[in-house]
Amino acid sequence: MMHEMPEKRIHDPEAVERKLARTASEIAFANWARAAARDRTPDGVRGGPFWYVVSVRPGSEVASAIRLLKWRIRAFCPRERVVHKASHGRAKKIVRDVIFPGYLFVQLAPAEVCWAGLLTFDCVSGLLPRDDKPVRVPNKVIAQLQELSRARPHKKGEVLTLFIAGEEVLIKRGPFADFTGVTVGPENAKGRVKVEVNIFGQATPAEFGLDDVRKLR
Repeated sequence: MMHEMPEKRIHDPEAVERKLARTASEIAFANWARAAARDRTPDGVRGGPFWYVVSVRPGSEVASAIRLLKWRIRAFCPRERVVHKASHGRAKKIVRDVIFPGYLFVQLAPAEVCWAGLLTFDCVSGLLPRDDKPVRVPNKVIAQLQELSRARPHKKGEVLTLFIAGEEVLIKRGPFADFTGVTVGPENAKGRVKVEVNIFGQATPAEFGLDDVRKLR
């Protein structure tokens, strides 16, 4: 019995999205929204463009940034060159570590259509919110992170964080929703921040994702 030659399969990173967008009109809308997202023309009233924090799947930060850049959307994945000691012997190696696992910085015009366009990418799970709007990151913070990314290799130490100890935050979801608390320190390597929540007059420590809390000041 003769067998048909198997069809050659080509890896297509957009295949998943085409499968989700079943109609031509949905695909057309996604392409239009993405074109809007890469338009960084300043808004006549709100100014811009601004840097925002975007959440992605931990471990996919670099790949997600590359994909957005291919669509001419300005994305930045801060990484630092860190000297790691090998598990055996005195050998050392230099590794580029992602500074904020699970997060990227993306520059967009301050418009809802730009934010919507970014969310059409399956690699993006959301924009870090504050007061029902995406968090704006000051340009000086981005400049510091870019300088850190270009710095010489160093041993692991303190890095820039989105939170510092003693900041008052509001918990937005979960069993502690609508409670306020105070951060114990900066977020950890997994992108979670420890907060002391005041429950019935007693401080109770708990960990939250960065998109589960927002700063009150």
